Amino acid sequence: MLAIVTPGILGPDYFREMDAVVGAATGGPPDPAALAEVMRRHGLTPAP
Repeated sequence: MLAIVTPGILGPDYFREMDAVVGAATGGPPDPAALAEVMRRHGLTPAP
């Protein structure tokens, strides 16, 4: 997927937090609620 976001609202913290959520999944799918929370904290609106 390629996403172009302007102005650059997604900084390194967003990707670090997403990595932590994915890493906590221990081999299974990541927690959708946790992913959505990180997205909201960084000004994104998750699709339903």
